[in-house]
Amino acid sequence: MTLLKYSSFVTGYLTESSQGAFLCPAYDQSIGAGLLASGECKTDEVEWLRRVVTPDDDVLIVGAHIGTVAIPVSKFSKLVVAVEANPRTFRYLRCNVILNIAENIELIPLAASSDFSKVKFIAGEINSGGSKIFPKIAHPHYFEAPHEILDVDGGPLDKILQDRVFKVIFMDIEGSEFSALCGMRLLLARTELLFVEFIPAHLEFVAQVSPEEFAELLQDFFDYLFVPKLGGFVEKQNFPLVLRRLYDLNISEDQIVFSKNKDYLVKIFGL
Repeated sequence: MTLLKYSSFVTGYLTESSQGAFLCPAYDQSIGAGLLASGECKTDEVEWLRRVVTPDDDVLIVGAHIGTVAIPVSKFSKLVVAVEANPRTFRYLRCNVILNIAENIELIPLAASSDFSKVKFIAGEINSGGSKIFPKIAHPHYFEAPHEILDVDGGPLDKILQDRVFKVIFMDIEGSEFSALCGMRLLLARTELLFVEFIPAHLEFVAQVSPEEFAELLQDFFDYLFVPKLGGFVEKQNFPLVLRRLYDLNISEDQIVFSKNKDYLVKIFGL
């Protein structure tokens, strides 16, 4: 879908749907294309969360972008904490929270990481949702599209959120997952479900960790894994084997789901 061309002083446009009202950057041709087509985005993920989140539950979203998950989820949860590293998209996220009068969303402008430090960040323009921390291996692929290199604040969510308890953690941070997870072990110990993106190239180039390292970190906190493209449960002893297989076959998933309780996965995926 070709986006409309705007004057230089028009920086965004507004869409409205059953999911909410979203002000989107005019330059974005990824999330923006979906919003222009239907007013909605990430409908599968929102529906999965709807099946397990109740009005008594808090949800943590790491990599909230402009709020296309956080805002609809806020309608059926008690509280949503939305973390977003990109200062450009954080501006739109804050506007969208106001537009939707989403008073139960708490915003944190931060790159979730293993320690407190300044983080070098690639802010994408055509695909702002693909923005990411500077890769440890600077593969040319990450620099082909128009972008800006920024310095943003990074920090461990265990320190920032401390004693908070979230039923679900939803994470979409384009390769920063391993570092972020290392900085949130206490939160992982208290959560029931982790939704996390799995992209082999991001593991290799952005995080520079093996699928076994990624799997073994999560074995400490979860007993089951569901991979949508495999369509079945994986028990914790097999996490490394299955993630290695996905890695070797270069199979990406927008979300794989780790759980302490198999019943949650049955409820989400209707198995």
